[in-house]
Amino acid sequence: MEADCDRDAILVQVVKDGPACHLGNDSCFDHSLTKTWPENAPELVDVYNGQKQPTGRVVSRKARLEKGQYMMYVLALLETPDHRFLITRRALDKKWAAGAWEIPGGAGRHGESSYDAVCREVLEETGLDLRNQPASASISGSSHPEPVYSYFNEDLARGDNYFVDIYHFRFPFTENDVTIEASEAIDHAFATMAEITAMDEKQAFLHYRRIQEALRKEQTSTVSAEKPLAAVKTPPANFHMHSLYCDGKNTISEMAQAAYEKSFTLIGFSGHMDPGVHMKDLAGYVRDVAEVQSRYAGVMQVFLGLELDNACNKKNLPAVEYTIGSTHFIPVPGSPVWNRPADLESCQETNPEFDLIGVDNTVEILRDGCRKYYQGDFYRMAADYFRFES
Repeated sequence: MEADCDRDAILVQVVKDGPACHLGNDSCFDHSLTKTWPENAPELVDVYNGQKQPTGRVVSRKARLEKGQYMMYVLALLETPDHRFLITRRALDKKWAAGAWEIPGGAGRHGESSYDAVCREVLEETGLDLRNQPASASISGSSHPEPVYSYFNEDLARGDNYFVDIYHFRFPFTENDVTIEASEAIDHAFATMAEITAMDEKQAFLHYRRIQEALRKEQTSTVSAEKPLAAVKTPPANFHMHSLYCDGKNTISEMAQAAYEKSFTLIGFSGHMDPGVHMKDLAGYVRDVAEVQSRYAGVMQVFLGLELDNACNKKNLPAVEYTIGSTHFIPVPGSPVWNRPADLESCQETNPEFDLIGVDNTVEILRDGCRKYYQGDFYRMAADYFRFES
């Protein structure tokens, strides 16, 4: 909005709810003017260059931009600890995509940083205050979270040029914390990423492809040319996880939840299939891994695997995405297992004819096996271990 500044006899730009004069709070206007703002006054936005830096130019949000000029938009992935995202349905009087489902967000205003804009938009649309809430991305030395992903759109024919910063916030909030602004949305819901994918397959979910790109980039933590190699951290991952199905102490669901809370991006379950610990309920194991794969789709990759011992054959095993080889036992001298792996069902420690020596159990079991079959010669026993493993 332009106003005539009486003191200096110049035209100045003033911002809604801000100072009514170029002198800031020391306004030369009558105080009542700060309370007057036309309903149809244009919303002012900053113009940015291709490096997302303000150019100093301020225009109406409806202005046509030239090549290399961009407006700023922000989107927010708001995720609860049980991995559901807050989504909203656009008001029916919106000129673009009326009634469509989306995640909260909008255009930045003049003078706002990207982080300021996403906090304001989310507060206006949902009533949630993001200040001091944890986000997925941050830069050393920065006082606030950074977007996990950004992209540019340039439509020179319509002058519709902009970039979008996507943020990912994970924090505890419930239905009672959400207050939807009626002018912005007509409905809201909590949905897993798998449910959002299903919604997109039926009727386009706004920004779906970009959301997936943001989550993939967040998972892989790709090295960029601008980021020094020394500053790059390997994404947390663990492909050797056990559960109550073998010798673990927690369920598959509990293990996945703990990994997610520690910001792991890649995990794999490798249940034991060996003479010492033999998973009996393979169907349940496969089912539970599939369940967490679906639950964390888009935010954490989960793989189905097995840990297979050299002493056993690989018959009657389910199809898995990877395997881990291990040598928990060595056959006693003269055992047929030296030439042919045994069946898991018959090759168990509880079998009276069990002829394997455990090498990663207690010291007493290892010592007793060495004394019984190698006359206490640990060097010869170790040589057999590596011969069997190879």
